[in-house]
Amino acid sequence: MRFRISLQVKKTKKGNDEKCPAYARCVMDSRRIELSTSIYVTLDDKDNLRQEIAGNSQEVRILNNRLLKFVSGILTSMFMLYYYCL
Repeated sequence: MRFRISLQVKKTKKGNDEKCPAYARCVMDSRRIELSTSIYVTLDDKDNLRQEIAGNSQEVRILNNRLLKFVSGILTSMFMLYYYCL
């Protein structure tokens, strides 16, 4: 079983304030699902290499912590389902 999570910014859903929603794409065995993180970022703030928001301000740190908690929650749920189904 192969499982991976990537964070993506939906450019097509840009709002009036020039911010785009961040989505978590989960792929498991060629099946995918996209989950909304309810976090909005500008396109300039997204760091694709590190899969987080670039910057060092307090607001950016809070958003990065929210993204990390979101991904951790997905991983925790996936592992619990996997081990309980065995």
